[in-house]
Parts: sequence; structure tokens; C-alpha cells
Amino acid sequence: MRDSIPLIRLTETDSTQDAARALLRQQAAPFVVSATQQTGGYGRQARAWEHLPSNLAATWAFPAPEDPLHITHLGYLGCLALRSALITLGIQPDRLSSKWPNDMLLDGVKMAGILVETAEKTVLFGLGVNITAAPTVTGRAATCLRDAGYTEITADTLLAALSNAFTQQFRRLDQLGAAALRADWLSSAAYLGETLRADTPQGVRIGRFLGLDISGRICLDNQVYSSADITRARVLEGV
Repeated sequence: MRDSIPLIRLTETDSTQDAARALLRQQAAPFVVSATQQTGGYGRQARAWEHLPSNLAATWAFPAPEDPLHITHLGYLGCLALRSALITLGIQPDRLSSKWPNDMLLDGVKMAGILVETAEKTVLFGLGVNITAAPTVTGRAATCLRDAGYTEITADTLLAALSNAFTQQFRRLDQLGAAALRADWLSSAAYLGETLRADTPQGVRIGRFLGLDISGRICLDNQVYSSADITRARVLEGV
């Protein structure tokens, strides 16, 4: 079912997530929606995502897994699919790391973001990848593939590699379960073992990043948090 993923190309849309959600009324998953121009992209916590020309803006739609534990690990599956696709296209693995819960870092700097949402028994993976340019975000560094020396990767080549990588990661989840995805994600996790400052609705929480629990929640010292519990997590400087 996931071997052939139809591609719907849009010239312009507010958000590929919203476009994919609308398409579910006419077309069953799996499919992928990409857009040349995205004017209202957003990420976690509804933060605006600025899309620049020639970067990748796309959403993959897949039937949602039946196992509730698998659903809690879909963010990690998305990160692993993106990492695998980038490595296939020639990026050295040691230059890539995954920042909890949904960012991909290149040389320690944000290069891509992943948003996972559900709709109509479908999971939507929205990906924004800085290919030729990085937006300017106050207080947050960003980079792109071109600035790191990867000038031959395009949105089209990455789209194809990602569709293959998603297929492989879903097969791995089906065959080996959530624990295998957790282990894979942790093997390239940024800041593992370091002390993080986590902003929550209840205030600031500080703890050492020890790993993920069986449900995929982040472990900071003796406390666990889901991505819904934390608005932002970053390394605590001076520790």
C-alpha cells in the first residue's frame, strides 16, 4: 500500500498540512502534497514556518497505525525518514542529529522541522526543509543544505528519497515495533546526557536528558514529558 505514493503538486497553498487535510475528502491515503509557494506554513505550537523559494514544503499522508503505542512514536519515525533520505542523498551521517521533539539539525543548527498531526484516521507528516536558503528567526539559528556544501540536492530529489524512506520506516515499525524506532532515534539524538531547560505551561523545568520512556516521552532526570507538555526545550548554558 505504501510502495507507490501519489504526488500532488501545488503551485501555491496556505499550508500543505491544510491542503492534505482537505484532499482527504476526495482521496484516500497514502499520498504526498508539495507546494512551490507556501504562504501560511506552521509548525509545533502553531509557530509560523517561513517558506523560501526552492526549499521543500510537503506533507505525507498515511493511514494511522492501529497500535496506540505506534502512534506516539510517529514523530520519531518522521525524523528517521528524513535522516535516512538525507544520508541517501550524500549527507554524512555524523553531521545530522535530531533535536527533540521535531527538528533536524545539520552541524548542530536547525535545518528542518517536522509536524505530525492526525485527521480522519490518517497521520499527516508536514516537513519543511531548508535546501537553498534559511529564514532569519530572531533568537534562533538556522542553516540550509546549500550553505553546508550540498548544492546538488533539490526539492524534487528530496521528495523522492523521502517517499522511499517513509515506506522503509513504516515497514520497520510494523516488523520491529516502537522500541526499535526509539533506539534508532536516540542513536543520533542531540543533547543526550546534557542538562536542558524546558518551558512548560506550569513554569520552567530543568533536568538532564536521559532518554525516552516506553511511550516515547522525554526523560529529564526523574520526570517524563510529552511534546504537548513542553513549549520549548534547549540546552542550559553554563552547566
